[in-house]
Amino acid sequence: MPIATVPDLVCPAGGLPALKAAVDNGANSVYCGFRDATNARNFAGLNFDRKTLAEGLRHAHAAGANVLVAINTYPQAGRIDEWHRAIDVAAELGVHALIVADMGLLAYASRRHPSLRLHLSVQGSATNYEAINFCHREFGVQRTVLPRVLTLAQVEHLVKHAETEIEVFAFGSLCVMNEGRCWLSSYATGESPNTVGACSPAKYVRWDNKPAGLEARLNGILIDRYGAGEKAGYPTLCKGRFEVSGATYYALEEPTSLNVLPMLPELARIGVAAIKVEGRQRSPAYVAKVTRTLRAALDALRVEGEDFALRPAWQADLSRLAEGQQVTLGAYNRPGGNGGRLGNAERTGIGSARAEPCRCGHGGCQGCSEPWRPARHCAGAAAVLLVAHGCAGFLCRHCAVGGRYRVYRRNGVRAPPRTAPRGLAGPGS
Repeated sequence: MPIATVPDLVCPAGGLPALKAAVDNGANSVYCGFRDATNARNFAGLNFDRKTLAEGLRHAHAAGANVLVAINTYPQAGRIDEWHRAIDVAAELGVHALIVADMGLLAYASRRHPSLRLHLSVQGSATNYEAINFCHREFGVQRTVLPRVLTLAQVEHLVKHAETEIEVFAFGSLCVMNEGRCWLSSYATGESPNTVGACSPAKYVRWDNKPAGLEARLNGILIDRYGAGEKAGYPTLCKGRFEVSGATYYALEEPTSLNVLPMLPELARIGVAAIKVEGRQRSPAYVAKVTRTLRAALDALRVEGEDFALRPAWQADLSRLAEGQQVTLGAYNRPGGNGGRLGNAERTGIGSARAEPCRCGHGGCQGCSEPWRPARHCAGAAAVLLVAHGCAGFLCRHCAVGGRYRVYRRNGVRAPPRTAPRGLAGPGS
């Protein structure tokens, strides 16, 4: 049976070609930013000036889509006029809404442009309805973008009690640093995404070819070393591989992308207003593919309703575009966080694990007293799973995960030693 409404699809645009790709492939809204420190994706060669934003608005409006401008960093002392000018230009050009994090900027925008729609940015990190309702009451905020740290049950609670629309992330990179409040970047470079608008600013990045492999450094700090034929990602401290107690591994966060395709019906059921794709730093081809796939899924959900079924091709398309070719439901699927509704929700991709019984005979608790133990694996399996509970058994990539296990690809990366701290890969990692 068809359903009346599905969430809007909000897609990223790091430039005019990406904006057109998103609009042409079915985005309801596109979000973008200016070429300055007012936006949290302030990378060289990306973003918009007045002329390109005006052209983007014309293209979007012709297709019935909206343009949202992210002014989502925090003004620096003595420079607040830069942020005020960005708000004024966006309002003058006729954007649909501003995405803002800073309370002072929300106050300025609501006072100076009272008819302009305001969205509370994920950088504002509002995780309870009191904070959301405060922003609605004081500044007229009409939508809140939630941080990627909440379970599905917590999102549902906010939808019920918040006085704004709720938008959640659906696909793309995850952030372990409280949505941009990155002490790692500040430590390494003296700059952070929420102050200068870039995670690992390009001026601090250096690539060096060494006999041991390609080295990626941030302000002189070795982030990762890539072997021959190994794909190299943009160097960020949180997703680097580091030596800890003699072992080299992803000590903070693995390259993994969020993918909520399995839970689209639940997001629609609880009343989420919009789902958002991360990736303003990504290519137009990436934006086009992700937008097209999610548009197809949302359209199918609208028509099929309770009979909605995931198409393997959708999952395969998104997995190929994911960081490390791995996807996860992230915090949405933390134990106790989904009311048991998600059932066999998957973590998929290279080195993937499925929420279903082990099919290889290696599963089950072996009575191990150690909190960490590398798992045995099926022949040809691409991952080693480490179990973050007190009685770790032998598990392979077919075993149930429930958010408790961390995947390590076997591309020369060793797993942590058995003495590794229990909290390194806890629930939702």
